[in-house]
Amino acid sequence: MGLTLPDWRQLLSDAGKLTHVNFKAIFPDGSSFQNGSGTPEVTLVFRNRRAMLRTTLFHHVGLVESYFCGDLDVEGSLALAYRIGLDAGLAPPPKGLSRLRNAWHEFRFSNRSLAQAKANARFHYGLGADFYRLWLDVPAMMYTCAYWKEGTRSVEEAQRNKMDHVARKIRLQPGERFVDIGCGFGGFMFHALEHYGALGTGINTTTEQVAWLQGEIRRRSLQDQLKVIEADFREI
Repeated sequence: MGLTLPDWRQLLSDAGKLTHVNFKAIFPDGSSFQNGSGTPEVTLVFRNRRAMLRTTLFHHVGLVESYFCGDLDVEGSLALAYRIGLDAGLAPPPKGLSRLRNAWHEFRFSNRSLAQAKANARFHYGLGADFYRLWLDVPAMMYTCAYWKEGTRSVEEAQRNKMDHVARKIRLQPGERFVDIGCGFGGFMFHALEHYGALGTGINTTTEQVAWLQGEIRRRSLQDQLKVIEADFREI
């Protein structure tokens, strides 16, 4: 289908000159490429030509999808694999087929309607607290960006930094009331009450998260101080 290994070798050779990471790629026919000598820090194993074709057509998106589908394996540090892509500039603005597919996805799954926005939110965030607890900070379980100021050593600390930073910026005071739109698992609400004495109302369109958060508020006997409403932000 016009996909040849020499093209890939050139692509990887160009990428290899832009990163300090020593990496290796193994192709479906058993041949390989390595950008340096010694033991590679990361090895990309293309299990079949489908992975190579998908990556050729859809670039970094195709590469990640191949990994999700099991057509591509990453041996070694996944973080370093991402580092290679960032160093090599392999995530340009979408064009060609990627741009066309993105446009179709936006048309089909746009958040314009409240119903579709709710479906989208539940698809991503309605997977249950047990799932998110495996890889998010505990106890807040926040999936928005953290604040890694100098000296921060853990994602839990970085998320506390973020919550404190927000509270200081809005000058949150004891007894004040605030609305947390898109409150997730209520991490900021609990933090603001415990550390600033502020009373919060969470807005969340994800049914499963609302149910969990309502239960957690009851478990902590905080019904008089915190509450959560199931709604789209446009409804409030």
